[in-house]
Amino acid sequence: MKNVFNYIVVGALIVFTVTSCSRKKDKFLNRAWHSVNTKYNVLFNGNVALESGLNSVNTSFKDNYWDILPVERLQISDDFQSDTDAKDPNFERAEEKAVKAIQKHGDEH
Repeated sequence: MKNVFNYIVVGALIVFTVTSCSRKKDKFLNRAWHSVNTKYNVLFNGNVALESGLNSVNTSFKDNYWDILPVERLQISDDFQSDTDAKDPNFERAEEKAVKAIQKHGDEH
């Protein structure tokens, strides 16, 4: 009997939790909960994209110790806007997620 009561209480708590976290409700607790979840979800997805981009760059890069290193590693071109395509789409996704997180949650202190 006590075991059945525990299952009913746990089931009721799960149902209550699922129904109380609605995006439609305009209460402070709901707004704060969804704001925090959205913020960290965007940051997590951006970090995952950045890590996969870094892993792909690290796996594709090969050191050649016989090449002479240039004095200036930075190659400056006159037209900065011509290179609009990202070399790796994961970096572009990470940048989009970072911009989204800053735009949505940058004004919070």
